[in-house]
Amino acid sequence: MAGFRSQGELEQEKRAPKYTEMGTGIIQCIYGSLDSKQGRVLVQRRSMNKDTNPGKLDVSAAGHIEVGDDSLDTAMREMDEELGLQVVAKDLELIFTAVSDAKGFTEKHGKFICRELQDVYLIDYSKLSSPEGQKIVLADGEVEEAMWIDVGQLKRDLETANDDYVFRERTYVAGLIEGITSKS
Repeated sequence: MAGFRSQGELEQEKRAPKYTEMGTGIIQCIYGSLDSKQGRVLVQRRSMNKDTNPGKLDVSAAGHIEVGDDSLDTAMREMDEELGLQVVAKDLELIFTAVSDAKGFTEKHGKFICRELQDVYLIDYSKLSSPEGQKIVLADGEVEEAMWIDVGQLKRDLETANDDYVFRERTYVAGLIEGITSKS
């Protein structure tokens, strides 16, 4: 019956490591990756105040979907919140959706499991609907720095799981690099 466990199951549960569930399969995390005509990608260094992956480099802006929003709304909001970029729907191209099942440890949550679907958008900075006056402005508490790097360098860093970066699964890296290189 649902809700009842055997004595053996209860004993096994007591021995199992305890995790905080930070996300479930229905929560999406959105990444907006920026590309340019020069074959560069914008990466950002996460704030040292962030609970997960502090000080790590990441591929642009990310955030969770709020009630009433969809992934496109979230991608536009996060680009504004983290990088100060005003983008509209036609500036974003969904290049793939990744499945993430990350485990880790943070001071705030202890051990955690974070299961997400991640919609990954590509934005070509040089082709923004309103590129004039679009300057990257970093959000306090979110982003320490942002820098343009060569697509080839990003590919090498992510494929070798460079410890300076937030870890990404191989399928994520392959989808991201394919999406970027097909547009540059």
